[in-house]
Amino acid sequence: MKKLGEIEKGKVIFILIGIIAISAAMRLYRIDYQSLWVDELFSIVETEPHNSLASVIEYAKGDQPPLFFIYIHYAFKAFGYSESVGRIACALVGLISIIAIYFLVKEVQSQSAGLFAALITGFNYFHCIIRRNFGFTVWRSFLQLCLTYSLYEL
Repeated sequence: MKKLGEIEKGKVIFILIGIIAISAAMRLYRIDYQSLWVDELFSIVETEPHNSLASVIEYAKGDQPPLFFIYIHYAFKAFGYSESVGRIACALVGLISIIAIYFLVKEVQSQSAGLFAALITGFNYFHCIIRRNFGFTVWRSFLQLCLTYSLYEL
């Protein structure tokens, strides 16, 4: 028997894919419209594919945790060294954050509340613009969601 407010699994997946698809379009539209900001330049220079992983980690020690820099370093190695690749890699983590917020709110509240939270996050102007910028903030919010979810599970 279904709980009140629960939606069939197939419909939930369809709705979530729709939210992600529209959110992806919003984040990728004119992603290279602006040139890099100063803080983005610090990230792109140090993570170029010709640098060794050790030098990337060494740089990160003085700035921020190394996970973001390692991720961007390998994105550049795999897809080429450009500002668009870095921003698309960050936008991808922002899209994964929408899925993470769905699972967190679903666990805490309900399935329909999780979908609503994913919808609000996906269409939020701040999340669209800032989460596609080339910076650590996208990783910080994603990791905070994952940590909150894992602590809730305890």
